[in-house]
Amino acid sequence: MDAADLSQRHDEILLKANLYKSKKAAPSPAACGCCLNCEKPLAEPGRRWCDADCRDIWWSENA
Repeated sequence: MDAADLSQRHDEILLKANLYKSKKAAPSPAACGCCLNCEKPLAEPGRRWCDADCRDIWWSENA
């Protein structure tokens, strides 16, 4: 392994660490009684989305 390989490996590790920190630091939205994406009323207290599709859409647009 030469200096270029070590440098590339170092950069990859830093990138992964920064991605992890940015995902971890993202604030989570508060539950409001309706789906944050489609605004459908939710029966269960504390839920923020009606299903995984709405959750994924919301995060892709708001992250």
